[in-house]
Amino acid sequence: MSGPQMTMLAGVMILTLLTPIVGSRSWFPHNKFGTSVLFLAGCAIGGLLWAAGIPPKWLNGSQAGFTIALTLMASGLAFQTLEEKFYRLPWLIGFGATLLVVNIAAHV
Repeated sequence: MSGPQMTMLAGVMILTLLTPIVGSRSWFPHNKFGTSVLFLAGCAIGGLLWAAGIPPKWLNGSQAGFTIALTLMASGLAFQTLEEKFYRLPWLIGFGATLLVVNIAAHV
């Protein structure tokens, strides 16, 4: 694994760990700005994975890639409280939508 790939993978790990933690805090803005930040964080995770080429099965237009993308988007709807809905929905929809777009692009 090259240096840029390791940097992108570290970015994915940081975003994956910090986005739900920050999004669930009461001081984080619960408005359109906060929702946009969470959505872009989810998109950034998918973008970093695509840029690094990790994992290729998720991004090459295979059935597994489409399944993972749709599962992420569907799991964004699986919340118990409104606080969970605030950070889960945009974050997982953004991540899943990015994977879906990349998988569709792999077919075109």
